[in-house]
Amino acid sequence: MIGNRETSMDYDDLKRQPVTRLGSTATILIGLGLMLVGYFLLFVIGGSSLRLGEASEQWPTVDGVVISSGLAGGAFRGEDDRSYTPEITYRYELEGDTYKSDRINFRVGGFNLPSRSAFREYIDKYPEGERISVYYDPKNPEVSCLEPGLDQGGSGLLGLIALVIGGIVFVSGGVAHIKKRLAK
Repeated sequence: MIGNRETSMDYDDLKRQPVTRLGSTATILIGLGLMLVGYFLLFVIGGSSLRLGEASEQWPTVDGVVISSGLAGGAFRGEDDRSYTPEITYRYELEGDTYKSDRINFRVGGFNLPSRSAFREYIDKYPEGERISVYYDPKNPEVSCLEPGLDQGGSGLLGLIALVIGGIVFVSGGVAHIKKRLAK
């Protein structure tokens, strides 16, 4: 016991109390933070790609030409500790205006390939000088892609995971906080 008998609190209770109070509040804040990160990755970053990816399946096409094809850069991961990002730049004309783009598809989370062979397939598929079909947004013709549709990619999955884990952490912190309040 610490102090006199009226406090009736032992050392272990005193030691745990501030941590427990901070714990449920911190858990709620951490959960909320994870949920915000998940929301941002899934809906803010991925939202426009989701909408455009779905819409691109209905877009008209126009003939175009690949003006450059190569490696944009790489990050560390994949089978040979790198991920490869193909950079395919193409040009197309529509109603007398010339447009240029490098969007291959609407992948949520970037377009990285895990191996040199997968990267090589894209470079071989879209070599410099190749005539191609370009899908374009009829409402905004400067928005285009080579491969219509939606590809979730990395940040969509990461955002969903952060949203779910954040929700679980947030709810568990809230439950701990309510239990502590009811115990008083």
